[in-house]
Amino acid sequence: MAKNNQSTNHELLGAFLKKQVIKSSHKLKGSFLPLSEKVDNQQKTLKIKAIYQITDMSSRFYLLVVKNHSKPPNLRYFLLLSFASQSSDLLVRLAKDLVKKYDLKLAQYQLEKQIPRISLLCLKELKSKGEYGNSLDLLKKIRSIFRKRMDDLIALTE
Repeated sequence: MAKNNQSTNHELLGAFLKKQVIKSSHKLKGSFLPLSEKVDNQQKTLKIKAIYQITDMSSRFYLLVVKNHSKPPNLRYFLLLSFASQSSDLLVRLAKDLVKKYDLKLAQYQLEKQIPRISLLCLKELKSKGEYGNSLDLLKKIRSIFRKRMDDLIALTE
C-alpha cells in the first residue's frame, strides 16, 4: 500500500510540474553530463533528461528532471538554486555546512554549455506535489543566509 501511495504522489508531482512549472519555464538546450550520487557507498549516475529555468522566479532557480538509476519511479525531480555562476573552494566551504543543516545537496556543475564555467548549485529533491512551495521558500531562505555569509566575508576583507 505504501509503495502504491508513493507512486501516486510521484505521478501527481509530475503532472503538477508539467502543468504549473515546466509550461511557464525556459528549457535549457543541449545535452548535459550526468550527475552522480552515492547510494550504499557506490556511485550511481543520474542521466539528465531536462533542465528548466524557472522564469517566474529569479534567474537562479531551475528544475532538474533526471532518469532514476533504480525503478520506480522512472524520473526524479530536483529544484536547483545557483549560489554562484563560477564555483570556488571558498564558496563550497561557505555553503557546505548550510546545505547539510537543511538536508540539501551541493553540486558543482556546468549549466550553460556556451559558457565554460562551473556553477555552484544547491539541490532539493521533490517527492510530492506539496513540497514544491515549501522547497522554494527553503531555497530562498538558504540563498539569503548564503548572501549574508558572503557579505560578512567581504566586510572582513575591507
